[in-house]
Amino acid sequence: MTDVLLADDPLYRELYDVRREAEAMGNFIERDVTPEIAALRAQAPVHKGKLRELLDLPHHDRHVNGIGRQHYTVLSYEACEAAFRNPAVFSNKIQMDPQIGEKGTGLLEIDPPRHRAYRRTVQPKFQMNEAMGWWREKTIDGIVE
Repeated sequence: MTDVLLADDPLYRELYDVRREAEAMGNFIERDVTPEIAALRAQAPVHKGKLRELLDLPHHDRHVNGIGRQHYTVLSYEACEAAFRNPAVFSNKIQMDPQIGEKGTGLLEIDPPRHRAYRRTVQPKFQMNEAMGWWREKTIDGIVE
């Protein structure tokens, strides 16, 4: 399926309405912050504090276990790679509910090496042909109906 067909598909537009999702999460940004992020990146690849604080945006806590902890904003590919590859220092475990642990955590919140193992297993299902075929037939259409 081509991008043109996807853009014309009302079901696709409804499922991937990023603005509606951001508003529902309390995380919608009214202005284009791209130039501000570029300016921060030009100053340094890593900044102390949350991105929302650095951009003077309204406060928003995504994970309750992170409240009151020091945060860092990473703005370069190289710095992100270094952080992602060092779970001993930059762990995702802060995002986990201690009562549930890894079983109730999304793939993006699991540290390596388990993240890589799980991702390799599910990655093929997220390729475009699979996503628009299998997922839509088995899951999306039923939910929407």
